[in-house]
Formats: sequence, C-alpha cells, structure tokens
Amino acid sequence: MVLLISATADFSIGPIVYTIVSEIPSTRLRAKSIILSRNVYNAINVAFVNIVSFRQLSPLAWDWGAKAAFFWAGTNLLFNAWIWFRMPETKGRTYAELDILFTNEVPARRFAKTKIETLGEGTEEVQKEQAERIADA
Repeated sequence: MVLLISATADFSIGPIVYTIVSEIPSTRLRAKSIILSRNVYNAINVAFVNIVSFRQLSPLAWDWGAKAAFFWAGTNLLFNAWIWFRMPETKGRTYAELDILFTNEVPARRFAKTKIETLGEGTEEVQKEQAERIADA
C-alpha cells in the first residue's frame, strides 16, 4: 500500500515541489533557496520517512499499524495550513514583478491582487523609485 501511494504521488502532484522551489524565491536568492530546500528535504526524508515510518509500522518497534495514518494526517494538516497562508500566487507574474513584491514585503495572500506598475508604465517618479529599490536590493 505504501508503494502504491508513493507511486501515485510521484506520478501526479509530487513533482510540483521542484517547480515551486525554483519559481517562488527572488532571483537574488534562488540558488541559495534551492540548495537550502533540497538539504531540508533530505534531512526530513532521512529522519521521518526512513526511520520514524518504519518504527510506526513495525510490530517489533512501536506497532502503531494503521494508527500511523493519524500522525501523517496531522502533519499534512499543519503543512497545508502553513502553505495556505505563506505560499504566494505567482500565476501571470514575471520574475521582475515577483522581485518587486518581495522587496515591498507584500503578504503572500495579496500577491495575486497587488497591482504593479512596471518600468514602462506610470509616472517618471514611480519608475525611478522602483528602479532604485531594485538596484538597492
């Protein structure tokens, strides 16, 4: 059953993580964010998936059996709540627009609704201000 669930995740929404990790960070921090996220993923995979899950299911260790699903469901619920409030919407945004949103510290839930005047639009004063913010970053 574990292999079936793993295969289903790997062939459906599982790989979307790689896209999110490479798209969300600002351009200045992209390489560092990818390295950090990959290292955290590997550490969690070793600690939880390779050690804890086997102890949960083993009759010689913790012997949780099917009750182990409650642990993973609770973990899933916590991470889904975190993603709901902290994952910014990047649909239709360029990397320059994302950098402006991060520089202006726009909350993640407002990324989709925030209007950005690009350097080709607006008054000269707004263009200079945005250019200075990008240059200072």
